[in-house]
Amino acid sequence: MSKLGQSDIDFQITETGIEEQLKLLQTMPPEMTKQLTKAVRQGNAVMKAAVIPRVRRFTGSTADSIKSRVKKGTAIGSVTGIVGPSNKGDNARAHIFRFMQDGTYWQNAENTQPAVRHLIGWVEAKFGTTGKESERAAYALAISIKKKGVKGVQIARPVMESNKGRVIEILKTAVDAIVEAMKVNG
Repeated sequence: MSKLGQSDIDFQITETGIEEQLKLLQTMPPEMTKQLTKAVRQGNAVMKAAVIPRVRRFTGSTADSIKSRVKKGTAIGSVTGIVGPSNKGDNARAHIFRFMQDGTYWQNAENTQPAVRHLIGWVEAKFGTTGKESERAAYALAISIKKKGVKGVQIARPVMESNKGRVIEILKTAVDAIVEAMKVNG
């Protein structure tokens, strides 16, 4: 998306009601960020809705960990949308998602084994095991992944490509609304 430059914004200040017009202009930076934040949230929702079904489900914990958040930058109108698996607490699934998406090829030589604790639920759902048997099977799976590697299946990239146009449309609509709101008439 191209950046909005000063030459892209047309406004006219007239003598009549100049104080009101100046007040309107002073409210625009926070309003710009507010509008863009709303648009990025909508774009995130589009991406999240498309990613979740692509994550193969056994326990659903990786799919359920996919979250959406908006991060505001320090510059006016600086907003970033983030959609992906949680990397916090007991539901830290980001590393499992990377294994699913990229296989073991994205990792360095020392860290090609997924955490055993995050494989237990999958092993139980897939093989019907419980307790120590699940732990042993999850450990064996983790070791096998480390030794043999796994091939990844692209999840996020195809979703981003197929939904990019819709997200750009949402952002363009927000930018158009911002530009329209910045027009000052007398």
